[in-house]
Amino acid sequence: MHTKRYVIGLFFVFIFATSQVFADGARPRFAEALKPEEVRPFFESFLNQRLQGDYTFKFLLEHLPRRGRTVRYEGILWGSWNEYGPVTRFAMHPNGAQQKAGRSNDMEWIFQNGRKQKVWSRTKRSDKFVPMESDKLMEPLFKGVLYRPFDLLMPFIHWEDYQYEGSKAVGARLVHQFLMMPPAGYDLPGVHAVRLGLDSEYQALLRIEILDENKKTATQFEVESFKKVQGQYIVKRITLGEKLSGDRTRFRVVSAALNLKLPVQIFEAEENDYAPSFVSEQFNDL
Repeated sequence: MHTKRYVIGLFFVFIFATSQVFADGARPRFAEALKPEEVRPFFESFLNQRLQGDYTFKFLLEHLPRRGRTVRYEGILWGSWNEYGPVTRFAMHPNGAQQKAGRSNDMEWIFQNGRKQKVWSRTKRSDKFVPMESDKLMEPLFKGVLYRPFDLLMPFIHWEDYQYEGSKAVGARLVHQFLMMPPAGYDLPGVHAVRLGLDSEYQALLRIEILDENKKTATQFEVESFKKVQGQYIVKRITLGEKLSGDRTRFRVVSAALNLKLPVQIFEAEENDYAPSFVSEQFNDL
């Protein structure tokens, strides 16, 4: 199937809308396959989900190796939308949670999603943001975690070729599965296709499987929990697992401030602005 895409959010943005799935406790017992004429509207409904207003979250990346101790990394992210689509900036300490995020030696990234995808990074606040080369998109953000820029930018949401594969149970929910195929000539080592599992009732993302050249699952995202904050539902915990090693890296929101109006300059790499801070009273702990 060939279809044009509407704008969709970055990993941290569009997956927040997923938690409305659980808000009313609904648990459908079956889901009929979509009819051909229903496939595109269903998918576009998923693509158009977003939060109201800007937001900022304090979070942990928790790396859980199959063998070894859990390592935690603190981070802060800020999110908004511009003329191209969702834009997200986040800062982290690669040395673990014992160093508080938001200090001068944070690593920082800006992700522009939508119609003009791009990533910028800097290794500390005194540096300038520089564009990330395409060959770096498949490398971990830093040593000790599974997440890569590719996993956060999610270009496969915009791939124009996909196959609707029918419905399947994912935990207590039923999903419609879409197999996203990379464009011809797209250089993406280790990626044959990406399978999305969208909730059959709410058109929200519950699972992502990245398939390798042998069409086997290499990595898998799983939505695990959610929370209602300031009148909106956000995902609280998402885990990325690597099948070969058995290692996992979990993204966990610890506090959130929603319905904000953030300065546009903090998402413009050439401005090199510091991101704003907020008083603790503006955050809700999760």
